[in-house]
Amino acid sequence: MCYPFFYGNWPTTCAAQNRLFQTEAEVGGFVASENVIPIWLRADQFGSVPNSAPTGTLRLRLWKDYAPADTARKRRLDYGFGVNPVANIGAINQFLLVEAYAKVKWRGVELMAGCRRDITGLGDSVLSSGFYSGSGNALPIPKVLLQTASYQPVPFLSRFISFNAGMAHGWYQADYIKGVFLHQKHLYLRFGKPLGRVHAYAGVNHQALWGGRADYLREPPTSAPSGKLPSSLRDFPYVFSATAPGNWVQQGYTAFDSYRIGNHLGSIDFGFSWSGKGGNLLFYHQHPFEDVSGLLFLNAPDGLWGLRWVRATQSDLTGFRLNRLTMEVLSTTNQSGPTFYITSSRYQGADNYFNHGQYLQGWSYRGNAVGTPLIPTRNEVQPALQQQSPFYFPSNRVQNAYVGAEGQWRDRLTLTTRVSFGRYYGTFFQPFDKAVNQFSALLMAQTTLPRWNNLGVTAGLALDQGGLLPRSAGGYIGLRKRWN
Repeated sequence: MCYPFFYGNWPTTCAAQNRLFQTEAEVGGFVASENVIPIWLRADQFGSVPNSAPTGTLRLRLWKDYAPADTARKRRLDYGFGVNPVANIGAINQFLLVEAYAKVKWRGVELMAGCRRDITGLGDSVLSSGFYSGSGNALPIPKVLLQTASYQPVPFLSRFISFNAGMAHGWYQADYIKGVFLHQKHLYLRFGKPLGRVHAYAGVNHQALWGGRADYLREPPTSAPSGKLPSSLRDFPYVFSATAPGNWVQQGYTAFDSYRIGNHLGSIDFGFSWSGKGGNLLFYHQHPFEDVSGLLFLNAPDGLWGLRWVRATQSDLTGFRLNRLTMEVLSTTNQSGPTFYITSSRYQGADNYFNHGQYLQGWSYRGNAVGTPLIPTRNEVQPALQQQSPFYFPSNRVQNAYVGAEGQWRDRLTLTTRVSFGRYYGTFFQPFDKAVNQFSALLMAQTTLPRWNNLGVTAGLALDQGGLLPRSAGGYIGLRKRWN
């Protein structure tokens, strides 16, 4: 099923929900000045677009979704699957299996195993700059996920309150460390009747990397003399609850483990939506946390703030119309203050978003940020800034304004634009010599060829200008064919 805001699958099949088996193929190419693809041509693409150009790409996708909920034949038991290989050839040669999963649903409960395009949080899943905890910016991490298939009503409350919950265990794969696990869980509540005009939302998601072994862990300050981090079943309750083990010396834990076992983060999300004759309006906020101070909102107003409008009807096909507009502000400059307290205070500061002392590449996967792409990795920023910071995320203190819009001309041409302007300060531990500005923009056009069934053309132009990312202009053109 497709939702304009939810915790769940990336909504790429909304237009064809009544066709269960689908196949599509796309061939295209990226070009760019300075051989660097601008951010809005590659961000939030599940790690399938490399940083470097020129690059040709071939993408195949085969999937089966669940039967639509509004069909006359409702199924208590249903299944689905997806396979999505991608080959990139040129400046970077790579073969990626973006998706390979199977899923089964019984009534309102879903079990999924494999790699699937998921995003994490509450907001506009179509035009967002990227959700804070999980934006779809990195390759999907293989996992087993048990969750509600959609919002399920709480019994005895006349369907006024519904919940969406789930938990996952995953296997994090990296070159610099082996044997790392991923723990995820989420719980979201919706207030309001399913077909009502007004809804309120509140929820939380928790992400944790734990376990692993590497030689560098033997060296201070990681405090793992054996080179191995806690990774047994007896450690899992501390990971699940994000609590510190008591009597940690007697239990064999190190000083680092006495604070938390693993790398924890997530967001506490709030939303409010209103539906009228002209469209639907959604306000949302994703509040980040990495420790107790974030859970207590001592890092306010940090987080992603968003407002999204989507047109209610698509009946006017005579001219140009605006179908969707999203405006967001990402602020991460507070971080509960500049000083980290571990013994003299209950409430820690200097949260240092996405970075971690034991997991050297922090909240990233295969070179890309798992969370918002507006906090870039050191591989993405200009070389001079890489030299100023030892962290994998050199600048997690950012103020960024973003606008995304989608419009349509008649029934043929769809136009999408993304524009962002940000100011970056480095980290509290290693600030930049001076704040740097970054402007990025994208204009994308999609159309179907009138005499070719289900054959479409996509073309896009993008620009990065400023002091954070390499200055670059780039483009993409591709052909996509769908078989139903």
